[in-house]
Amino acid sequence: MDFIVWTIIIVLILVYEFVVCPKICKRKISRYITNLGGEIINIERLTIRDYLYCVNYVLDNKTEKAIVQFNIFFEDTWR
Repeated sequence: MDFIVWTIIIVLILVYEFVVCPKICKRKISRYITNLGGEIINIERLTIRDYLYCVNYVLDNKTEKAIVQFNIFFEDTWR
């Protein structure tokens, strides 16, 4: 019985890590760029362990590139 409980817990953690977190991060990135008046070309996750994303976007007819890092509370740091 313990095996089933631990398996369910591990599956839930993996779903959260690989499905839910990337959706939240991409939604926050998209919202930030559209508030600036830009259009997103590509969002790419750079690392599995860290929430680090490379964002290509167009702002004022210029292609820009930014690196965004999220912490555990999904607060973003743009570079």
